[in-house]
Amino acid sequence: MHLQAGNGEAAVADLGGSIITGVDGNPLAVLARQLGIPLHDINGDNVPLYLRDGTQLDTAVDMQVDKVFNKLLDTSADLGDQLGSCSDALSLQAALDGLWHREAKRIRRQEQQQQALEQQQQHRVDCLMHEQFVAQQQQLQPLLQNSWLQLHHNCRLATQPLWQPLQPPPPLQSHPEANQPQLQPQLAPSSEQQQQQWQGLSGSLSLDKARDALMQWHFANIEFADAAGLGSLSVRHWDLDSEHEHEGAHVFLPGGNLRLLQGLVQGVPILYKARARLVQYSTSGVQVHTDAGVITADAALVTVPLGVLKRQDGLMFQPPLPNRKRVAIRKLGFGCLNKVVMLFPYSFWGSKDMFGHVRTDGKHRGLYYLFYTYAGISGGAVLAALVAGDAAVAFEQQNRAATVKELLQLLRDMFEPQGATVPDPLQAVCTHWGSDPLFCGSYSSVAVGSSGATDYDAMAKPLGNRVFFAGEATTSRYPATMHGAFATGLREAANIMAAFAKERGEQLRPSLDQTAVLEAPDEATVAAGQQLANLPKQIQQLFQLCGSADDTAACETLEFGAFRAVYGPPGSDLQNKAIVAINLAALRKGTKGKGATTTAYTVLSRSQLDLLSELQGGDERRVGVLVGQLGVKLVSRPVDGDMQQLLQASCASNACSGHVALAQQ
Repeated sequence: MHLQAGNGEAAVADLGGSIITGVDGNPLAVLARQLGIPLHDINGDNVPLYLRDGTQLDTAVDMQVDKVFNKLLDTSADLGDQLGSCSDALSLQAALDGLWHREAKRIRRQEQQQQALEQQQQHRVDCLMHEQFVAQQQQLQPLLQNSWLQLHHNCRLATQPLWQPLQPPPPLQSHPEANQPQLQPQLAPSSEQQQQQWQGLSGSLSLDKARDALMQWHFANIEFADAAGLGSLSVRHWDLDSEHEHEGAHVFLPGGNLRLLQGLVQGVPILYKARARLVQYSTSGVQVHTDAGVITADAALVTVPLGVLKRQDGLMFQPPLPNRKRVAIRKLGFGCLNKVVMLFPYSFWGSKDMFGHVRTDGKHRGLYYLFYTYAGISGGAVLAALVAGDAAVAFEQQNRAATVKELLQLLRDMFEPQGATVPDPLQAVCTHWGSDPLFCGSYSSVAVGSSGATDYDAMAKPLGNRVFFAGEATTSRYPATMHGAFATGLREAANIMAAFAKERGEQLRPSLDQTAVLEAPDEATVAAGQQLANLPKQIQQLFQLCGSADDTAACETLEFGAFRAVYGPPGSDLQNKAIVAINLAALRKGTKGKGATTTAYTVLSRSQLDLLSELQGGDERRVGVLVGQLGVKLVSRPVDGDMQQLLQASCASNACSGHVALAQQ
């Protein structure tokens, strides 16, 4: 969306999806690069978390709570696996609440035990000190018969703690444990010291409340990822896509994701103000009834959000959808994630990509719990506040002006104690995805009672090869993601092409004619094929022979990094050429990786090998020069003439076992 203020300030911000989650292998990241759109890596390390009064919670403290949080998630996953289908009616909220309550009690009990132990140890130290004092008094008593000495001694005592010895105390034979390390006052930070540390990091919050507030913030983060409250998520299936997540950085697209759409829709006709109301389908085709008229086609691809399909008055189908698809629509969840996007005259939050707000009341944990800062990528000082979970639903009932006022006061409470001045926004936009009739929510989740992947698969099933379905709610691998929606569109484009190719009697790829009579190959062809199949084994044998300590091997070799080379026989025309083995597995691991099986072979000249061996920058740079500048193609199965000629000469020279002269075809 374009934000425009009256003073000429302008910027761009995404009101919906804004992050490409994991760029490695992500089709949207590939598309962005193809379109020449830069990617902005999101710095998610050490995200500052603030209380309302501006106090920043220490990152190390949050990491401690995060460790417990991940332990709770692992335990809840184990619980779902153990209960099996019996856990389908159990929500993630119920599981986490019970586990966190138990874990919090265990932590408090452990702290109380530690505090009691510290008090006990201190009491023992005090007792020993008192006994030392009494013993010293008994030793000095004979010397204090003179009244003047008695008076002088009393004056000295008045200026010292009662337990402090007047001279180094003698060993106490009756209490040998007094000299043991555990009774010395050099202990680990006490529970009282930890409490003081937490209060220094979290204002007036007690240790228990600070811990619980941080845990609730992490719960809100799950509600953001799933656009649903924890109470509606299935403990068994809520994270079914976790094993398919893309690796790599999470990124923003400078200028917004609209740039991707602009690149995709070039030359594509789009009919606006034509909301689809009814899809009629049969074996002969489809008719889509819209506000702008009826569109007749061979097939239709339905990509409307799951929330629209859930509504009785959303999108109708005739004949009605199959029962299995209707069950999937009903069982899968579709919740809300809302934003307040504000354009300011300047940024007051520093250079961070995001920051969090930790609330002390768990009931509203998702309200403005996280802020995205778009100042460096949107063209203006743009700040987006996220509202997740149950708070996102209640948020849509608020008045827009009251919402902006409430949020602005929160920002001032957080940043003005830090010395920043928070100005009035030039423009503010509040999303209401749940009440928008074209969306009815944000994205899908696995709700309590859903069967998970089975329901997503049912959503993707076509209707008689005439009506096809795509969108994030039709994939169990990448649900609730932009790249999942995009990938399913590519999937269905291929399915439509395949369906109509069969209908026209076409074949997508040629098949083998089973009726054709194949001629038997001649003996020379068979022999050449066998020799070709033996090439990798012969190369490995040659490298083993030349790498041994046997002085009889007539080999000149060279080894550097992941490269090993065996030159042609000395004195021959091939002595300045070499068969080169490149251990690709070792290249990936950054080690020689003996025993690795991924090896590429090629033929290089002596001068090329000299160049590579002298290069600085390691094997990655060597491979880059080899492929980029020298134009060498790496193959895992050597078949070219130079390779065959070199192998034949080298094996003949070194008497490789099983060597057979290569056919000269």
